[in-house]
Parts: sequence; structure tokens; C-alpha cells
Amino acid sequence: ENLREETLKGLITKAKKGGMHISRPPLGYAFDENHNLVIVEKEAALVRMVFDLYLNRGWGVTKIAKHMNEFSTTKEGGKWDNKNVRNILLNPTYAGYNHFKPADWPEESRILTEGTHQAIISREEFNRVKQFRERRAVGHMSRRSFDYAYSGIVKCGKCGATYSGNVSVHNGRAYRYYRCLNQYAKNTCDAPSISERMLNEMVFEHVMLMDDGIQKDTKKKIEARN
Repeated sequence: ENLREETLKGLITKAKKGGMHISRPPLGYAFDENHNLVIVEKEAALVRMVFDLYLNRGWGVTKIAKHMNEFSTTKEGGKWDNKNVRNILLNPTYAGYNHFKPADWPEESRILTEGTHQAIISREEFNRVKQFRERRAVGHMSRRSFDYAYSGIVKCGKCGATYSGNVSVHNGRAYRYYRCLNQYAKNTCDAPSISERMLNEMVFEHVMLMDDGIQKDTKKKIEARN
């Protein structure tokens, strides 16, 4: 335990002095022979696209992941998902910072120092992402959260991913439905979509108050109080 504490102290001291704590370069960068970060332009273009779609077109992380999967892969060659997109949007390295945060530290305690590498996105863009996400954290819900009540709540029975709400229009009428995020964004699941009408029926069927159940118990409690 003491060794761990001493090691952590050393890492914190190094971080505060501007040291870099990266074992593998993120998408958009590579290490040169001196272990300095240098831009890989083909990858950096993908990073800039993620920020542009999020900040300027108002896309969510799921829609961005689906779009990116149409023509690219992650740094490791895998499929994009919400986590990949979110990690890019929140990575200070892209704004030219060196940074360090142990896993058990809160985000606001992350150590940020000026890096010597070239930034891929501007500080203004990075701060705008941070502001957007902070607004969400204090209760400024997205319109989607109100439009699709079951988004993020319903889980896929095949892969365990959450379901996300969408709408389709047929003959001038809008139909809301939900689909597995892995089926939609990564095409790695074949679970079918489900209509909002069917979900409503299923939910009401399970929460209906029965005469010999909750209502009966509640009635007894009320009578006892009187």
C-alpha cells in the first residue's frame, strides 16, 4: 500500500510539472522516436469530424458512432460505439494538454498542463463540449430525453445494450419505435426494433394495480389510519 502511495505521489508530481502520461497514443497521434506525440493527419481528420458533428450539427454520440462506422474504424481497428465517441470528446490531449487523473479521482481534480504536442482541435471547441456536458449533468435534459421516454431504460435481451428511440413517417403519420444501440450503431446485434405503442402496452400490463394486490393493501392501511 505504501509503495502504491509513493508511486502515485511520483506520478502526480510529474504531471504537475507537465509530464505526459500516455502509454498508447490516441486516435490522431503516433509516437516519434523520442516518444513525442505527432499528428497522423488521416486519423486527425476523423477526430475533427467527431467534434464538428457534435458541436455544429448537434448529433448525439450514438448517431456519430453509426456515421463513423460507415467509412472508418477506431484506433484499434474495431467498430465505433458511444464510448469511443465520448472518449474523444472528453480527451484533453486533443486540445494540446497533458493530463493525469487516477481512476478514483473526480473529473474536476484532473491535472491539466500545457503539452508540447500540436493540438488537433481548439481550446474553444474543447471547452464548448465541456459546457454542453455540464449542462446535461445539472438537469438540462436533451429534447430527445423528453421525446423518447424509454431511451436508455429498455435493455436488449440479446446483447444487453440499451434501446434508443427513433421515428419513421409513413403516409404522413409518425411512428415512434426503439432499437438496440448495437444493432443500430455497430450492426453487431440482430434484435428487432419495438414500437412505442407495444412498449406502452407491456409497461402498463406490468404496473397495473390489481384488486387483490396493491389496491387492497392500500385500502387496509387507509382504513387502519381512520
